[in-house]
Formats: sequence, C-alpha cells, structure tokens
Amino acid sequence: MADIQNVQQLRAMYADVKETVDGLKGSIKQVETQQESLTQEKNAIEDAVMNEASSRLHTYLTDVKAPMFGSFPSVRLVVGSTYGDITNASGIIDWIIEKAVSTPGPLPGDPPILTWETIYMFEGTGWDDDSIIQGYVDDWVFSHDYLNQPLGAGGTYGINPNIGALEGAKDILSNNTDKIKDSKAVFAKYIQV
Repeated sequence: MADIQNVQQLRAMYADVKETVDGLKGSIKQVETQQESLTQEKNAIEDAVMNEASSRLHTYLTDVKAPMFGSFPSVRLVVGSTYGDITNASGIIDWIIEKAVSTPGPLPGDPPILTWETIYMFEGTGWDDDSIIQGYVDDWVFSHDYLNQPLGAGGTYGINPNIGALEGAKDILSNNTDKIKDSKAVFAKYIQV
C-alpha cells in the first residue's frame, strides 16, 4: 500500500494539471512572441543594413571605383557567388574589378584574343585608403556577427542562435504540456485510497 503522504502529493498534482498546463501554454505563447520579435529584428538587420550595404557597395564600385581604371566595357566589376549572401560572414568582399586585355590572335589575320585581368580587389582591412569600401565591409561584418554570434562567453546577442534556443525551449514546453496532460488519466487510477 502506498504511503498516504505520497498519495496526497499525487492528488495535488492531479488537481493542478489544468493550472500547470495553462501555465505552460502561456509560456509557449511568450516564447512565440519573443521569436516573432527577434525575427522582425533579424529581417530589419538583413534588409536595412546588410542588403543596403551590399547594394551601396556595388553601386560605388561600379560608378566610382571601376571608372578609375578605364571605361566600360574595357573595365568591369565581377561579383562572386557569395556576394550579398547574408549567410556568409564575408558576403560583400567577393568581388573584383577586371580590365580587358587584348592579345593578337595566334595566326596572322586571326581576331585578337580578349582576356580579363584582375586589377583591383578587396585584400583585407587597410589594404588601401578607401574608407567607403571598408565602411560597408565593417558594417556587413558587424551585422553578420550581431545575427550569428553563438550564445556563450562571447555574448548572448546573436539573434539567430536566440531564435534557435527559443525554438528548443518551445519544444520542451510542448513536450512537458503533453506529458502533464496525459498524467491525469494515469494518476486518476491511483489517487483513490
């Protein structure tokens, strides 16, 4: 026979199921609200800072920097596959400015062969004195870090890791809610003395 104190504790748990479940559901709603808020912040940073920095840098390179080396079509800006990629920490340094180089064809009368030579590219912080390029790159890197800093000693500001952590918390709360709801049917069989 079960100890009466344990049966009384089981009765109290049984009686509190609805209140506990309601509290857990409220916590899930709070987590969802936090996730929505963080997602709005994430979207704002991606659109208003990262996409804008990418676009402004592209315009600057096309309209200001490339013409310093010649005119189109003999000079062109080429962006790589990661340029503007928000998931990539170095998403706006994947570009080069190229100049057309014409060499005579191999045989007399052959048309010239056109190749492209890299004449300007991002080579890291301080490689030249162009504070405009460096400013856009710095803003991009700052924003990427703000979005992706892992939770830990380095900080807890990373929006994406926080969204992920909240999703994990929501899963735990949902699992707890289900188990506590299901406990009522099992405990009911054992609270009669």
